[in-house]
Amino acid sequence: MKEEVQNLIDTATLIMSESKDMLHDKGHISRMITDWNILSTKINKKIDCDVVVLAICWHDTWLATHNYEGIIGALFEYIYEGVGSMLMFNKIAKRECLDEKTRKDVAYAIKNHPGLPTSKHKTIEAKILWDVDNLETWSWERLVGMYEENKSNKQMIAMAKTYFEIVMKKRTSDRLYFDWSKSEFDKRKKVFLEKIRQYEKDGVVRL
Repeated sequence: MKEEVQNLIDTATLIMSESKDMLHDKGHISRMITDWNILSTKINKKIDCDVVVLAICWHDTWLATHNYEGIIGALFEYIYEGVGSMLMFNKIAKRECLDEKTRKDVAYAIKNHPGLPTSKHKTIEAKILWDVDNLETWSWERLVGMYEENKSNKQMIAMAKTYFEIVMKKRTSDRLYFDWSKSEFDKRKKVFLEKIRQYEKDGVVRL
């Protein structure tokens, strides 16, 4: 691996390990890398692995360094997070003298990773980032961590419940690009919802 690529990975890892947002931390990146390692064996097309890994490592760095509260804050984060992380990446990538093609391809994937359900990504690396990021929707580890951190915050829990009911439950695998991702999305969603029902029944988690 090129020295500048490794340096960029190390910088992003440090940022994510000190994240202010526990939904977007080093664990989130690690799980995405694990999924990417599997997905990469299912795609029979040319892929720039440096672009994928850098995009995964940097795509949430802006969220990791900011923490806006309330509905307005959450909306601003959603709108700006792709641009914010892209600008952070570009600044450090230029300092590390990353080649222009790689930098631009990573920047494109990062900028467009939040997207809308109707978004269409132009590069295979951006499609991969989209898929492995969306698989994290059903990470039980993320939910439990968020809940334990905020269960005394009634406003936060109310917002989480609204998001869960209105957005998460309605997400489907047809938003994803690759067959493996779609299959994993459906399996993880089923397990996640079953756990939610059981934990609510037991009174452990109240969403």
